[in-house]
Amino acid sequence: MLLDCYFYGKTFPLTNFKEENYINDNIFIPNEEKQNITVGFSKKDFKNHKGVSGLKYYLVIMYLRKHLQTFGEICLTLNSLLEECGYSTRSHNKSIYSDFREIIKTELINKGYANCSVDIFTVNPTVMFSIQLSEKKNLFYTKDNFVQFSISEYEKISNSDSKINKSVLVGVYLFIKQYIMDYPNDTISPPRISFPSKQQIKKGIGISSFTTIENAISFLAKMKMIYIRTDMFVENTEEENIYVPTRNVFALDVEELDGDAILIELERIYGKKVYNKIDVPGKIRYLDKQKG
Repeated sequence: MLLDCYFYGKTFPLTNFKEENYINDNIFIPNEEKQNITVGFSKKDFKNHKGVSGLKYYLVIMYLRKHLQTFGEICLTLNSLLEECGYSTRSHNKSIYSDFREIIKTELINKGYANCSVDIFTVNPTVMFSIQLSEKKNLFYTKDNFVQFSISEYEKISNSDSKINKSVLVGVYLFIKQYIMDYPNDTISPPRISFPSKQQIKKGIGISSFTTIENAISFLAKMKMIYIRTDMFVENTEEENIYVPTRNVFALDVEELDGDAILIELERIYGKKVYNKIDVPGKIRYLDKQKG
């Protein structure tokens, strides 16, 4: 067990080491580099981490990546972890603390990715402790890199003023992003877009409320982390000459949503002609409650 902690150029004893004296907000990663420092998450991660509690896994991993020091060590308090990830520590909400404690124990320590200098289930939220990453198992990389999440993206979400749970915002964002192909910029390629339905997002991240999914999508769009195109229509399968909205199309760059190439991509899904609103050859009918 580690007896002290190397923190921002100084070594401190871990016993009774209080956050208010030594937590430093200055992270030595230039802002221009934060977009290039990423963690790769796999299909297994999407399968195993669902719901408001499970989705906090992504926040924990990104916090550790951001604060990684020399020789694979991270020094932190539970309060510093919660606060940076966008959760209040004033309410002393035991369930939120339990979520973060459980993730560190089950996903890091029990799986051999890290050792911890304290009992994570009993350590006081204000006491500094150390997490030492394994030299044999890489927490931040997997051969099945399904989606990349950068420190810059993580900070935009965790620092946002959203009232939506930050773990839900991360879950919705990563679910949408995972289907956007990252083609090289110097090649002619299809649009870098994705079009999961709200039902797919809801089921994929384990959130029960459509309203929560819709609010998360709207907030991500407001922050310009995603862009949405919604002005396309397809003929209703049950009524001729009646046209209903297609599912949303998402992109990380607004320019990817321009042009008729988007229509072609949607036609592959629906198996029939998709129209811009101005070109619809029949009557448009909006659904009472769009679940797509």
